[in-house]
Amino acid sequence: MEKRMAESTRSKVSRNKKDIIIKLPGNIHEKILGLLPVQDAWIPVFSRNSIKQLTLEDFNLGEFTALHFSSLDLTHLRPISFWFSYTSASGGFTFLTNLELIDFEISKQCIFDCRVLEKLTLVTCTGLSHTNFHAPNLKCLHQMCYQISLLGFEDLGLENLKEFSCGLCYCYVEPSETSNLVKVFRSLYRTEKIYIAMNFIRYLAAGGSPNKLSKPLPYLKTLDISEVNFLELNEITCLLCLVRSAPNLCKLNISAEMYIDLSIYDDHLENYWVEDFEGFSIDRLEIVTFSYFRGLRAELELVKFLLAHAPLLKTMFIHRSKAVKKDVSLMIAEEMLQYTRASSRAQIRYLEQPAAINVFESFSDYVKIFCSQLLAQSSLGLT
Repeated sequence: MEKRMAESTRSKVSRNKKDIIIKLPGNIHEKILGLLPVQDAWIPVFSRNSIKQLTLEDFNLGEFTALHFSSLDLTHLRPISFWFSYTSASGGFTFLTNLELIDFEISKQCIFDCRVLEKLTLVTCTGLSHTNFHAPNLKCLHQMCYQISLLGFEDLGLENLKEFSCGLCYCYVEPSETSNLVKVFRSLYRTEKIYIAMNFIRYLAAGGSPNKLSKPLPYLKTLDISEVNFLELNEITCLLCLVRSAPNLCKLNISAEMYIDLSIYDDHLENYWVEDFEGFSIDRLEIVTFSYFRGLRAELELVKFLLAHAPLLKTMFIHRSKAVKKDVSLMIAEEMLQYTRASSRAQIRYLEQPAAINVFESFSDYVKIFCSQLLAQSSLGLT
């Protein structure tokens, strides 16, 4: 019954779209959901009602160009699942401060000129580059994508970025002859918050990591790295490089990869170590969270390293993986109590639940759909 009603409503909308646009209430000021066919008749209605936020879903905009959009005082635009042939014929988005492009394909002729844009969210978005995107005041960039080749960090002009996050839906990363970590963070040296999610650590680790970035990250205060495989030395050294390169780091959140096959590596754990630099310290670090902790030798060495080099550390929160048995947990806790602490106030506390910090939470449904589609394509050999 509900399905028939939904189909009936959709049919009425299609037949009477002009009447619906005319009868839109005059008190709509915040958001119009993209449930109606896009057409020019929308624009006067939006303009008359001073629409500030606009969400469009599942459309092919075609000729819906800058001439139409620029007549609106939009501050927040969220197009979902369509191809967009936008051109900056009349000056671009004058007032837009928040742009979210979700499952979005941009044509080669498309030019985004967003002079006051502060926040950009890209979820499986293709076609964006330094040649068609201009946002000199961008402060926040969130990006979730299929392939790392679509990112183009070096060219987007991110020198003034304050907050950056990136995740990869696809776990395979091509080998690199040069350090991806160095390439990415070359233009992120002013960033204050960095979130590394879903497989992105694998990309950063490819090509190796120096002990410390030649161009440090003096503004970085919060670093969140998820899905670190502590059986992969290149990922560990990548993490340590970021920590050493951030002298003013205050909060560090680490989440180990939940699903790893320990049997594959056998005695490989013995090869892990954390180099102890004399005189090195993380002077501002106060809070550390470590989720899905197993007590692997590399994890223990990392805990030892942080405790020994953080003179202002207040609390290290540890969430133990369910795979760790109680007697093993007790042995691990006893060992960590013996570690040297640079801070007399430093405490180790244990969490029942992992410290979930996900900047893509509001887009989680879309990300799940895209990841499932990618897995299906991969199984069919289409990727």
